[in-house]
Amino acid sequence: MVRILGQSGAVNDFMIEMRRRGITIFKDFSEVLDFKNEWQRRIINYKKKKRDELLSEISKDKEFLKSLDLEGRILIRQESLLTEQKELPFKLKTLTESYQEDPQNSSLAKVITLTRARIEDLEQNFDEILKQPFTKEITLAKKLDARLDNIDYEVDIFCHDYIQDTFRVVNTIDSLMIFFAGAIGEFKTITQLKLLPDSYILVNNYNMEFLKPIFYPKEQEWIETVQIDHLVVGPSGIFILETKNWSEETITDPSKYSPIKQVQRANYALYSYLKMIFSSTKIPLRNILVMVGQQVVDEFAFVKILPPERLISHITYFESFFSSEDINYLLEVLTK
Repeated sequence: MVRILGQSGAVNDFMIEMRRRGITIFKDFSEVLDFKNEWQRRIINYKKKKRDELLSEISKDKEFLKSLDLEGRILIRQESLLTEQKELPFKLKTLTESYQEDPQNSSLAKVITLTRARIEDLEQNFDEILKQPFTKEITLAKKLDARLDNIDYEVDIFCHDYIQDTFRVVNTIDSLMIFFAGAIGEFKTITQLKLLPDSYILVNNYNMEFLKPIFYPKEQEWIETVQIDHLVVGPSGIFILETKNWSEETITDPSKYSPIKQVQRANYALYSYLKMIFSSTKIPLRNILVMVGQQVVDEFAFVKILPPERLISHITYFESFFSSEDINYLLEVLTK
């Protein structure tokens, strides 16, 4: 696999902006891409997982209630109360007859009053008396039934913070779409360039500052520095790559800084710099504009426009020119 030096400038800029906005959950840009592609499915899966957890919790509580045999115990108590309700009138009659024989018996009078109250209470509040010993279990059963009926609402409550945090990350990425698009472009380019043979070297976010500015006749300017998205040095030559995740209209928009001019300018500066060192050798220095997404059919002089998928076949197409010693020396010269 190709030897890699440096990191993508666009990816690094994007990750810095994310951290400035408080988003620190991603280790690298590949995790950002995974999140952007999967965030909706992640919410669905998270809600499903939480729903399953809540249903499992409810199911366990229902099993616990079942183990208490609530219905059976209620039936037993019901039979007991019905028997009591049936016997109380006879008891009251016996007590009343006894009281008629002994009207001064205050204790007996009190028992008669309580018995009448019990008969009346059973007639008016039978269900309440029946269920009174099981209040906690009945309340729990009703609560579990209510939870089942409103499970979707409960899931939404439990998932609220996760969903809010997810949308915050999504909105932050969307607010950085210019950075994000550039990062995607360079990430896809680097992903393809990683497939180059190990005889090649990839320098990401290449910068060169010239001690002596180089005059560029085409633009009538002095070049003091160049910045290149990717510089590839290998047996087939030196390749200057500029990556753009742009539309064709953007590339040809005169109000935009032309990436074509950018690579041509960088090519001229590096060629002039290397010519001063290798005066007797013609250095194969080639330009590539990598277009991600929208493809451009226009052709430009000395600039090859390619999608990321065609980079490997293009770079390795040319005959070998440099030995491994040459490549190492060139890298030393270009990165000192």
